[in-house]
Amino acid sequence: MHPMEIQSPNKGRLTADPTNSASSNASARYSRTSSTISWIVIVISVGVVGVLNWRTARSVERTEAVGDIQLLISSRVAVGEVRAFAGRTGIVSAIAEPLSEHLRSLATDPKSKLQLACVIAELKGSDAALAELDRWSSLMTEPQTKTDLATLRTIYRQGPSAAPLKQREELARNEGWFGNLALSFGQPDSDPLRHQVLERARTTFICTMVFEGCIALVALIGLVLLIIAIVFLALGRIHRCYRPAPVRSSAFIESFALYLGGYVLIGLLARWIAPHSTFLGTVLSIGWIPVAMLWPLVRGVNWTGLRGALGWYTGTGIVREVGAGLLGYVTGLPIVVLAGIVTLLLTLHSGTSTAHPIMFADTKGFWSVVELYVLASVFAPLVEETMFRGALFNHLRQWHGWLISALVSSLIFAALHPQGWAAIPVLGSIGFVFAGIREWRGTFIASAAAHAVNNAVAVTILVVALR
Repeated sequence: MHPMEIQSPNKGRLTADPTNSASSNASARYSRTSSTISWIVIVISVGVVGVLNWRTARSVERTEAVGDIQLLISSRVAVGEVRAFAGRTGIVSAIAEPLSEHLRSLATDPKSKLQLACVIAELKGSDAALAELDRWSSLMTEPQTKTDLATLRTIYRQGPSAAPLKQREELARNEGWFGNLALSFGQPDSDPLRHQVLERARTTFICTMVFEGCIALVALIGLVLLIIAIVFLALGRIHRCYRPAPVRSSAFIESFALYLGGYVLIGLLARWIAPHSTFLGTVLSIGWIPVAMLWPLVRGVNWTGLRGALGWYTGTGIVREVGAGLLGYVTGLPIVVLAGIVTLLLTLHSGTSTAHPIMFADTKGFWSVVELYVLASVFAPLVEETMFRGALFNHLRQWHGWLISALVSSLIFAALHPQGWAAIPVLGSIGFVFAGIREWRGTFIASAAAHAVNNAVAVTILVVALR
């Protein structure tokens, strides 16, 4: 039985989704002119966003901020890993040098090299830390960095208590977790500061291992499901619930162009009016999104046709559609993992960063964390699934098959994200999977559920790693 159909008592079939009836957008005829203008707006908007993202990624402040976070997370993982094998000298000796070399690749400025020495002390001892400080001391010319350098030398030569109290307080304030790691060096694990520092490292290490293990397990399950899905699709046992509208219209590409063009213009306007605040841009964007979503109604599409094109219906029921979305996400995860490897290789060979601005958000305050989850797992899935797998995908499907429509919409989806060009393979694969779920289920509920889970996992890892 078709997934979007129900069996009547008389064994006849009733379509649960009548949204693509011929009368749904009969008065919203296709306009070549408006479609061409819409595509021009989309291309220009993608180009503007790409340039802005490129400039931001190349800024010194952004590069240093990304490096700081990467070094912090990697350092905590390294210390947690060494502590997990505490007492096993052979294992610790074997992993210390590879971990040190990896951290050196992340320490690119004098401040981060100073912080690196604090971690080297935990991995290889105080003599190695002093050698690391001597190696880079000529670069540490800033007064604050020179003061912390002197404090660390005292700590690793004579112990933390030998450093003056004022210098210890400055070290903790200036270097954060790294400073506290140095100040607790050589102390028993029962020491309050030592316990706090190691607990954060241990938590980050455990979460990293659990995350990688879960990804590997789920990807393996997904690979099995993907093979089964391909076989079933070839045998005709998987039915596609999405059906392109029988009457072509340019209303939905206009809707997407309004959404994207308006988003870019509002962002530029907000930067000009209030360059140091995101509040104005956020408020204006939230107000503009409904206008773009409902534009097809102005163009003659009726409410039923709008719901069908955007996927705004419940399908076989919200619970079942959410479950189908999660199943589809797991099935597509091997594709995402493979694309993630490609992105990793591009990042390593090009030296570019694929960090998302959410990395710099406050992850310590309770309401700040709640805001992150709402933004990433509620607002983003609802809006992006409506516009990308709704308006844009629906327009493309009027003219092309699923594969081309999925590829084009996913490429635009990936290019508009702020992680940069190197992240396009992995972001595009995620959008590709969401497009597959939309084609399979019809309703946007399934792809939105998959989108929400994907973002929630990313935010959870970030919150735990940086708490």
